[in-house]
Order: sequence, then structure tokens, then C-alpha cells
Amino acid sequence: SSEALARNEKMLAARARMQEEYNAKVESYKEKKKEQDEIKRQNDIIELENKLTGNGRRLNSPDAMDKTNKSKVNNKYNTNKSSLRGNFNPLTGGGGMSSYRPSRRLGGARGGGG
Repeated sequence: SSEALARNEKMLAARARMQEEYNAKVESYKEKKKEQDEIKRQNDIIELENKLTGNGRRLNSPDAMDKTNKSKVNNKYNTNKSSLRGNFNPLTGGGGMSSYRPSRRLGGARGGGG
């Protein structure tokens, strides 16, 4: 019985220690998130001020560079995909697949109502 109590006390102490570590991690996460939100808010304010004054974005800003790089990558993929099948048109019925057509079911003498 005393062993069970000792084991239980150890378990409670370990749980309390783990809870303290978790709470510390939550607090540090909240601080980092708060700082990131503040930086984002400041950047948004600067961007809005630039828009209002007519400056807009600069050509060599990191945001503009990312967008131009992404558009180049997307164009590369689109050109490769369009040349894969050539002049294939699914409405013409071509393409080398056999056209499967099930036989007609005549529901005459066998009954079944249909």
C-alpha cells in the first residue's frame, strides 16, 4: 500500500512538472505570435501608406520577386502539360480505346417488370 502511495505521488509530481513545461511553452508561443502579429501589422500599415501616397510596391521588393518567380514556374509547367497529348479531343471518340457498349436487355418472357 505504501508502495502504491509512493508511486502515485511520483506520478502526480511528474504530471505537475510536465504541466509546468507545457505552460511555459504556451507562454513562449504566445509571445512569439504576438511579436509576429505586430511585425505583420506594421508592414501592413507601411504598405497601406505607400498605396495611399501612390508609391506602391517596388520592383525589387521580395514580394514582387516571389510573384514573378512563381509565375515563371507556373508557365513552365503549363507548357509541358499542354504538349503531352498533342491534338487529342475526347469528343471525337478517338484515342485508341475500344468503345464498350453493353448488349440491350430485353425484359420480355423472364418477368421481373422491366
